[in-house]
Amino acid sequence: MRLRTLVLPAWSGHGVVDLVGELPPLVAVVQHGDLGLWNIVGHATGFTVIDWESARPAGLPLWDVAYFLADALGFLARPGADDERKLEAMIALLRGELDTSPVLFELLAAAASKARVPAESVGAVVTLGWLHHGLSAAARTERRAGLGAGAASSTPALTRALAHRWLTDPELGTGWRAFRRWAP
Repeated sequence: MRLRTLVLPAWSGHGVVDLVGELPPLVAVVQHGDLGLWNIVGHATGFTVIDWESARPAGLPLWDVAYFLADALGFLARPGADDERKLEAMIALLRGELDTSPVLFELLAAAASKARVPAESVGAVVTLGWLHHGLSAAARTERRAGLGAGAASSTPALTRALAHRWLTDPELGTGWRAFRRWAP
């Protein structure tokens, strides 16, 4: 319901339809909601995920996987890049243009299989994730300001720009051609 009433209307000017209604029944998963490199702490025996402020007990599958892989593999392509170069690396990754793009597609396809998300629905699920993230950093900044806290650490402009590019690039979006060409 939240996606239909808050997220999709914010992107209605981009021709977004009721993607939620187009999805098959999906199993809900615990969702971190902000699983970027900055929220992972590695140690000798593994890793720990921190900062669960955006977590949901029942979220859509694949969002955290897509978010983490795009951030991590985009970083590998352009380590230490500013937001614009990071965005370009992430878009190239998602379009299938980087050497690491097959890693993204393989891991996402495996996650989709385990979560029982049909390959033809992956684009719609991931689209909803990017649209949500395109609004979430600004919402987080607004919440923090209301509490008298400083600006949030994530960059609203980057997440919004990624969502916009996702919607306007013919290789991306709900059909995610690059993924579908690769998917087994």
